[in-house]
Amino acid sequence: MMNKFKALLIAAILLLGLAACSESPEKLENEEDTASVADTVDTVQQETEETAETEKPVVERPEEVEVITYTSLTIDEEDTDRFVNGENPTYDAETGCLVFVVTSEIEYDADDACSVGISGEDGAYTVDGTIVLEGYEALESMNGYRGAAIHIDETLTPGNYLFVINFSTYTVSFRYTVQ
Repeated sequence: MMNKFKALLIAAILLLGLAACSESPEKLENEEDTASVADTVDTVQQETEETAETEKPVVERPEEVEVITYTSLTIDEEDTDRFVNGENPTYDAETGCLVFVVTSEIEYDADDACSVGISGEDGAYTVDGTIVLEGYEALESMNGYRGAAIHIDETLTPGNYLFVINFSTYTVSFRYTVQ
């Protein structure tokens, strides 16, 4: 905005200077000529306002947007006997799976969408996850599952992490220290 004002001011000074050089001082005092210079400045201002710099791109929203309201899950901190190492949640380095047990029974399919937010000492990022059913039969319950095993294609180095996992229609977050 300030650059436009400066450009207009310079244009007006140049126009007044040109008019003063080409015409006699008596004629410059004439109201008609002064109005003519003002009209020229207005014309320059209108042309300046319509440049590409002032145009704003229009971003259109997609017509079909699927909104998922995730059900927040709670880690069952007392249920630790389902895993060999006795931790809930845990990271199974052999399979590359984050495994956890929750307080309620849940239902999902192996092909449901899954994403994993990872926040650690090196920053935060999101990776795709895959729900794993085979090898984690201890997570099965009468009418669904008591937790999930989520495979990530990311080798976790030792450190403290915060995980936020969105899968099927659920979300769960937890802190875990990889040894």
